[in-house]
Order: sequence, then C-alpha cells, then structure tokens
Amino acid sequence: MKQLAHWLDRKFEISRQGSNIATECRAGFTTFLTMLYILIVNPAILSKAIQIPGLDLFPELMTTTAFVILIGSCLMGFLANYPFALAPGMGLNAFFTYSVVLGMGLTWETALASVFLGGLTFILITVSGLRTMVVHAIPNCLKKASAAGIGLFLGLLGFISAGVVVHHDTTLITLGDLTKDAPLLTAAGLMIMVALLLRRIPGAILLGILSVTVLAILCHSPVFNGSAFPGLNQGILHLPVWPTHVLGALDIKGALNLTVAGVIFSFFFVSLFDAFGSIMALSERGRFTNENGQVPRLSRAFMADAAATTFAGLVGCSAATPFAESAAGIEEGGKTGLTAVVVGCLFLVALFFWPIASMIPAVATAPALIIVGAMMTGACKDIDWGNFRESVPSFLTILGIPLTYSIADGVALGVISYVIIRVLSGEARTIHPVLYILSVMLCAMLVL
Repeated sequence: MKQLAHWLDRKFEISRQGSNIATECRAGFTTFLTMLYILIVNPAILSKAIQIPGLDLFPELMTTTAFVILIGSCLMGFLANYPFALAPGMGLNAFFTYSVVLGMGLTWETALASVFLGGLTFILITVSGLRTMVVHAIPNCLKKASAAGIGLFLGLLGFISAGVVVHHDTTLITLGDLTKDAPLLTAAGLMIMVALLLRRIPGAILLGILSVTVLAILCHSPVFNGSAFPGLNQGILHLPVWPTHVLGALDIKGALNLTVAGVIFSFFFVSLFDAFGSIMALSERGRFTNENGQVPRLSRAFMADAAATTFAGLVGCSAATPFAESAAGIEEGGKTGLTAVVVGCLFLVALFFWPIASMIPAVATAPALIIVGAMMTGACKDIDWGNFRESVPSFLTILGIPLTYSIADGVALGVISYVIIRVLSGEARTIHPVLYILSVMLCAMLVL
C-alpha cells in the first residue's frame, strides 16, 4: 500500500499541490454523488431516440454512460491532472435525442457517427493548437462571467430538484410549495452544509448529502421518484448488461453527406463551448489559472474531452463534456487528477451496485448544487461593471447560461455581443482576429 500511495502522490503531484490521497478520494466521492443522477437520466433521454423494436436498451445505455464517464474522467485525470469529471452532457444528450434524431429524422446510428466525427474534429483542432488559441482569444471578463453563469445554472438546477422552483404556464417558472418534503429537506441540508463549512469540517458537502438521504429515509419522505424509500427489494448486486446492440453501431457512411455536416458542426460548437465554459469556471473556482487568467495544460484537458467524445460515439452514447458538478469535489479539497479518476472508478462500481447508488435522491444533492453555485457566482466580482464594453457582454453570458439551459448558448451570446459592442464603440482594431471568425461561426450555430 505504501508503494501505491507513493506512486499516486508522484503521478498526480498530490503533496506538491498541498493535498493528500484521503482528501482527493473524498472529493471524488462527493463529485460522484453530486452527478450520480446522470447514470439514470442519460439512458432515459437517449432511449427515446436509440431504439430497437422488441428490445429494452436502457440497461445497455446505462453501461455505455458509465463507460464514457470512466474513460473520460480517467483521461482528464492522467492527461491533464485536473479534478474535472467528464460525462455525457445534459444539453448534448437532449440535442442528440430531440433535435437530431426525433427532430431532423436522422437514424440514431447516423447521429452516433456525427458524435464520433465531431470528436475526431476536436482531436485534430486540439492537436493543431487552434482550440487553445480560441480560448486564449476570449477576454477575461467573459471567462469570469462563464464561471458566474454556471454558478447560477447550478443554483437553478438545485432549486428545480428541490421543488423550490416549478413550471408555470404563464410565467414559465414560479415558487413551488415550500411546505412539501423536498423543499424542507433541501433547506435542512443547506443549513447543515453551511454550518459544517463555517466550522471548516472536512467533507462538509458530502456529509450534508448523506445526512439528507438518511433523513429522507427515516421520515418516509416521497422524494425517491415520487414515493418513500422502497428499500432494496431488488437486492444489492446487479451485473451490468453488455452494450451488444449499441457498441460500434455508428453509421459512418450515412454521416458523410452535406445534410449531416450541419449536425457535426453543431455538435462541435456546442461541445467546444460547453467544455470551455466548464473548464474555465472550474479552474477559476479551484484557482488553477495563472496570473494571466490562463489554464495550464489546457490543451491536455481539451484532448481528454475530445477523446471522451470520440469514444462516446463508438460505444453508443452522446458527447461527453466536463461536468460543472465537479465544483462540489473541488470545494471538498480536490486539486489533482486523482479526484477525477476516483469519480470514473466509482461510476464503474455503481454499475454493479446501482440499487444502492439509486438511494441518493435528487433532493439530497440539491443543497450541494446551491452551495457550489453560490461559491462560483463570486467570480463576477472581478468584472468591471462600470465599463459597458465588458459589463453588458458579461451580463448576457451570466444570464444566458441558466435561462437558455445551455453553457454553450450563454457563452455564444457573450462573445457575439462583445465583438459587436467593441466595433460600434470604435475599437475594432483591439479585437483579436480569432474573435471575429468565432463570432460569425457562433451566429451560424445559433441560427442553424
């Protein structure tokens, strides 16, 4: 064990980063619990598009989801040494299902090929250095705004999971019934986490998640998919289903035409800015940026993202992206790639013990999302709010991310408005040439 601990410390530079193996593992477990929902939600969304008559592909899609998280998170950990977990993105899986397959009428095999080809494009652009060049061309105010916008996005997700915010036909959203169990449990979890954080108790967020779970079980609260905790009637151990029908099912030939080129283009840009927004926000929160606001080893992080997306297309899954929920692990002290590797391995284990994994209700992770969201929103304090050239594009980014339910769309609004405002104010020559090209392409993405 000492040799393993020494190897891990040397490989991930844990001591050098001021951390230790126990802290990194705890941080990985916290991130795992916070994003555990994706193991169920992603297959549920994809199964509406990936269908074979007479077969239930949900178990196979659950396996592929875990595979993508395992490979993507381990790549991020070993290649870039950052505590960012990768998983199939929520906006990307919805785009795959509702826009590409159900909306445009493409076969799911062709859609998988589009994900695969988009991943290959990411790899080529990353190797050439263009992807890093694009990120460095984006002004610091929009990088700060992306972090704050994702903070609001996480807070919104927490409110929705808690039932604090609900749908309304007229106003779109409204205040939910705060007397129900879900909001009350979320409030209790929020207070527990805040109290533990103020007392600097290690594992505050993790302890809060587990406390709410236990409280919900003891109180027989109907927060486990609309009912009280049903117990472990299905046992504890379940063997995962091998993805026989979706593994390697992508139709490359069907994707090689002009009609699908637009789909590949959309996958590329949405994935690019999802990854950019998440990596910049998480780096700001974890203080991984240098004095120039740049992220060291950024190209390696992008390569991990690109390779994970390519792998996703091969195994029958939607595109991967760094998960904003990784911020929960960062707040628990995660500073190195070991945190990401722990997340990936835990999702693989969860495939065998998914009845236990399903014990964590969404209401237990809701206060964690709200806490982390509050922490990340603080990034906006460094924006020059008295300068309209920066404040307006930053505000559009911050507001756009949660309200469009898309990191990519929010960042796109910020970049486009930044360029237009600079040009109208007579400062066209101060804009990086890459931003002009990027703005045109982003406009095309939003229109298409």
